Parts: sequence; C-alpha cells; structure tokens
Amino acid sequence: MEMKHSSSRPPRLHVLLLLALAISAILTIMEAYAQSRWYAGYYYAGYEIYAPWGVSGRIITIDTSLPSSGTAVAWHVTVVLSYRERYWIQLGYEESYNYPFFHYHSNPLYYWECVSKLGKYYHQNLRTGPAAGSWHIYQIYYAHSSQYPKRWVLSIDYGSYQLTCDVEPYEPKDLQALVEVVGSSRIIIDGGHFKDLSRYIGRRWSLWDRHVAYWDPPYQVRPVFRNDCRYSCEFRVSGGG
Repeated sequence: MEMKHSSSRPPRLHVLLLLALAISAILTIMEAYAQSRWYAGYYYAGYEIYAPWGVSGRIITIDTSLPSSGTAVAWHVTVVLSYRERYWIQLGYEESYNYPFFHYHSNPLYYWECVSKLGKYYHQNLRTGPAAGSWHIYQIYYAHSSQYPKRWVLSIDYGSYQLTCDVEPYEPKDLQALVEVVGSSRIIIDGGHFKDLSRYIGRRWSLWDRHVAYWDPPYQVRPVFRNDCRYSCEFRVSGGG
C-alpha cells in the first residue's frame, strides 16, 4: 500500500528553496532600480571643491520619444551643495512618462529642484516649456542678499522665468551640466547639445575653465573645441536605443 503524507507543511528543503527564490527576486529588483539611471555630460570638478557661486548654460531642446511607463529624461544644470548628503539646486527641462507616479507630460516642460536641509522639492514643473529645436539659457546663481543669506536665484532666458529658493548648506561644492535618463536606456538623446557653460565669480559670468566629461554606456559625450574655453564649455551627447 502506498504511504500517504498526511502533513500539510511542505518539506524543509522546499521552504528553503522558496526563501532563496524570494531573496533572489528582491535582489534582482534592487539591482534593476540601482541601474535605472544613466548620465551624460560635464562636471566642473567631479568632487567637492570651493566651487564658483553659480552655473549657466545654453541647452538645445530635444523632444524625445519615451518608450514606456516609468521613464523620463531631463536636461539640466546643477549646483551641488553636498555629494555626501545629496543636496543640490537644479534647473532645466524634462519629459516624463509616469515618473514619478502619475506624472506625465509628452512635451518638454521646464522644471526646478531645491534639495537641502530646509526641504526637499522634487520635479517642480513650470506650466510651460521650451519648443523642440529651440535654445534656452538656464542659470543658477547666488543672490548675494544680506536679508536672505541662503538664497539662490534660478532663471531661464535672463529672467523670462525666475524664482528663488533658500538652502542649507548654501555654499557650492561643484557644478554640473548633464542629461539624466531614467527607467530605460532605450531613450535616445541624439542631437543633445550644451554650450556656453559658465561659472559665476564675483557677480560676473566667465566660461568654464575646467571640466570632467562623464557618460554611462550606451550614451556618449563629444567635447567641442573652442578658442575661448578649449574643450571645457561646450559638448554634444548621443546614444541610446
């Protein structure tokens, strides 16, 4: 006669196998999330220094096709306040397909971010954006206000759109000009172009005098040579798909 197993509990080996599979699935999800961002562009230094008190750049507008939900692409300039604490001020334009959740716009929109001890504001969009193929200048600079010593100014096209934010810490540690791809490396950034990258020194603007090019495959950065800044103030980006 065949023996019947009367217990409803699975054998111990099966329990361990199910636990191992669950842990593997969690690690796979965490790894996918960790690799869900790609960057291409310039850092002023690439590490914390006593950085200039502002960043400026002209960026061409690319109307990018987003392949799936949970994806986005942003083109921006950034003042880094702390790499360790992940504090920054950022200005640019973006396209988003449900990233973050229920955040969708198929046309480029201007956006800004101020992230510091005083508060975290992610992806605050203006109600308008740049037209495809158009150039616009994005500037972030210290306000030099005795009344508001922690205030910075974010400006598009020399004040056509302008706002301020107070941050802590408020001293700049690095500058960036980057394309940021979220969710899928199938997003194509061909035709991307940054130029006239400038730093704010003594209440005047001067072209970048140094740079560190950075890119995550499958994206590329091509520095552009100029007599007034050599390779430090203009570059093109491409890749994806």
